[in-house]
Amino acid sequence: MPGTLHLTEPALPVYMTIGADDPYRITADPTRELEFSLVMVERWRYSVMLSGQMRTRPMLQLLDACAEHGAARREEPTLGMVHRYAVQLAFYCISALPPGAQDPECGVDRDGDINLEWFGARGHVLSLSIAATGRITYAYLHGEQNERGTVVMGDRIPPRLLELIRLFTA
Repeated sequence: MPGTLHLTEPALPVYMTIGADDPYRITADPTRELEFSLVMVERWRYSVMLSGQMRTRPMLQLLDACAEHGAARREEPTLGMVHRYAVQLAFYCISALPPGAQDPECGVDRDGDINLEWFGARGHVLSLSIAATGRITYAYLHGEQNERGTVVMGDRIPPRLLELIRLFTA
């Protein structure tokens, strides 16, 4: 896991710190992953409500997907574990979406990475896979145009991803 990230977005009156130095995050108990995420959503609800950009539906959809993945993992141990850090980054990305951007569909990949997807007309798709390392792998398809790549989360959503997300308006 990388060092502490201080995440900021110009559109949000929110400052978020993610890192190993957050004492309330350090636990060896993987069953506390979902509990931590729920507490974090409550904290964000208050902070983000000031901006009017709280996107509750995708956040709750992501928490449901994490719970389903956790239950499936008990049955199929080859599934990867969902890490809090990836969930935090996904919540941050969802909260910091530009005004007018469509909400993503949220899920969990087999390896435990968080998946955010946008669907438009006629095969217009953007898929982000957010890893606990801060790496975001993306694929964009629109007709004959396709683009794939990997970016690392810095102190805000990478500019290329924002450009692609803005192509999906609500």
